[in-house]
Amino acid sequence: MVNGTVALIIFNAALNARKRANGLGHVFGISLLAISTATVLTIVLLFWMRAVRFTPSQIMPISGMIASNVMEAIGLAYRSMNTNFHDQRSIVLEQLALGANLKQASSQIVRKAIRTGMAPTIDSAKTVGIVSLPGMTLGLIFAGVDSTKAIMYQIM
Repeated sequence: MVNGTVALIIFNAALNARKRANGLGHVFGISLLAISTATVLTIVLLFWMRAVRFTPSQIMPISGMIASNVMEAIGLAYRSMNTNFHDQRSIVLEQLALGANLKQASSQIVRKAIRTGMAPTIDSAKTVGIVSLPGMTLGLIFAGVDSTKAIMYQIM
């Protein structure tokens, strides 16, 4: 049951990420690969470090959070890539005309899109606990759990 639910979460996230890639090719496969890789590797790492148990009550919410974050990052990267390819069309065409292959002509745009997609997650990670308190921490504190325990759960 857990595996099927996680697969459904990943599949749905890839479908939603695909919607943000107007005109780009093979986006569903790329999105599915990226989301499933990030989700599975993170869950395996958490399980291996004994931070979580392989139970539906722990795996399903964590996989949903991971897939959601990756989906948002991919969506931002696709939008950035579309905008940059549109804005820099003449530069890419010039590089192709001068003998560059497709990978060489588009590498700067792809790198910039990846940085754009990752920026919100990185900025959020830098300020957690200083600028903002994460939702899980606040929820547990409001529920009456000791604040140090709430922070420990959030760190996990």
